[in-house]
This record gives sequence, structure tokens and C-alpha cells, in this order.
Amino acid sequence: MNDKRLLLLNDIKLSYCDVNNCQLDIIDNISFSLHENEIISLIGPSGCGKSSLLRIISGEEKKYNGICDCNFTNAENNMCDCGFLYQDAACFDWMTVKQNVEFGLKMRKISKKEREVIAKKYIDSVGLSGFENYYPGDLSGGMKQRVALARVLVLNPKLLLMDEPFAALDAMLRKKMQQLTMQLCKKYGQSIIFVTHDIDEAITVADRIYVLSKRPTQVLKEIKVPKRLKEVDGYENDFEFNKLKMEIMNYIDESTEEYKKCIAENCCDARSNIG
Repeated sequence: MNDKRLLLLNDIKLSYCDVNNCQLDIIDNISFSLHENEIISLIGPSGCGKSSLLRIISGEEKKYNGICDCNFTNAENNMCDCGFLYQDAACFDWMTVKQNVEFGLKMRKISKKEREVIAKKYIDSVGLSGFENYYPGDLSGGMKQRVALARVLVLNPKLLLMDEPFAALDAMLRKKMQQLTMQLCKKYGQSIIFVTHDIDEAITVADRIYVLSKRPTQVLKEIKVPKRLKEVDGYENDFEFNKLKMEIMNYIDESTEEYKKCIAENCCDARSNIG
């Protein structure tokens, strides 16, 4: 991370009206910043507005109050130069791995020869060399996420917005994808805003964590993650790791009390979702 600020959100508010014209407050006075080559994680109860925040940052959501100051706009559409990675890899089933990865470059009218060179670089980077001509239906869930990651990185965005991208993967594969993502973003210079329900994942991935309240969402706490904890193997038994994990749990509001009680009684896995 360096000191150059990439993004500033200041006093963001978001509300919707339902079919009866009743106002539903989603986000209430959220403020935070992001610097170059930094990874921050947003963690909080289900339905608290984490995905809505990502849409505000990307420019998809326009009807909000407050300031979203983005220092990396795309010259073509004046929107933030960012890539999205979702829980669903959303690969085009009728396209090969190579065609999926090249798709964004083709939309930018990059020549066929240049597309092939660039796509190969990123396909190799995510460990899919030799699978260029396979279709998504022939790939595992983890391999599909690698395709999705390559398809985003190939456009060289300044920011990756990741909305629970590894939630559907098993624990071992999830950890591998976390490590791969951090390695590639460090290599290619991307910053990340990472939405997750998994406290272990948030600590492992992020430089800073913003713990969010239930709706209408506010920031309960900003937590800086010690660098050592991002490199801990067997963190389940690491005292400092678990101390920070409990601190985060203690900031989650009463809507997650049932989850915390379950953890305290040791009747469910501590790596389960918060909400």
C-alpha cells in the first residue's frame, strides 16, 4: 500500500421506496477511503447494503447522497475504472476459456493478434495454461472462478470489486483463490474492495476491515490487520488471529447474536457465515 488515495466515500446515504411509496433506508452516513495497492474488506450482516456500496463505487447506482470521489475514471464512460468479480463466475457457456478471457478486449476493439498475446499472459497467470480451448461446462467451480478472475484482470482495472467471489468454493480451494488473487493484484497493481461474510477470509485477505452494522448500514469499526496475520498458516490455533476474530465478532450488532451464541457453545464451525 502507498499513500496515494484512490477512492473516498464521504457521508454516503442510500434509500429506496417500496411499492407503497414507503422509504427503506439502506445506507446511512458511510465514509471510508482506499489507497493504491490496498485491500479492504467489508463485513456485516446479510442485507446490510454491502453490495449496494459496490454498485455506488462502480457507478451503477446513481441515486445516492454524499460524495463518491474516484481518482481513476474510465475515459470512455467517465465511470470508475473497476472490475467486478461475483460469487457466480458468470462465464459465457458457449465460449471457450480463451474466448471468455478475450471478450472484454474484443469489446475494446483490440486487434486479434494483441488479444491473443494478452489473454495468454493472464490465462497462464491464473494457472489455466492448457485449458484455453475448454468450455466452462467442462471446468470445476474453482477453474471457472479463475477464468472470471483472468477476464477481469485482462482489462487492467485500477480497482477490483469482489462480492463474495469464493463463497461457493470448499475451504481448501477458497484459500488457494485468496492467495492467487492477492499475488496477482500485487503483481499487476490493483486495489481491492472485498465483500465477505467470513471473518477468517476478511482477516486473511485485507489490510483493513470495515465492520458494518445492520440496515441502515453504518461503519461500526475500522480495523487494521497486522501484516503477520495475513501470512499465518494454521491460523485456527493462532492466539492473535483469534483475538482479532473475536474483536470483529463483538462489533457485529444484535442481528448476529444467534450466530455468536452458536460459536460460543461450539456447536458450529467458526468459519461459517455471519448472516
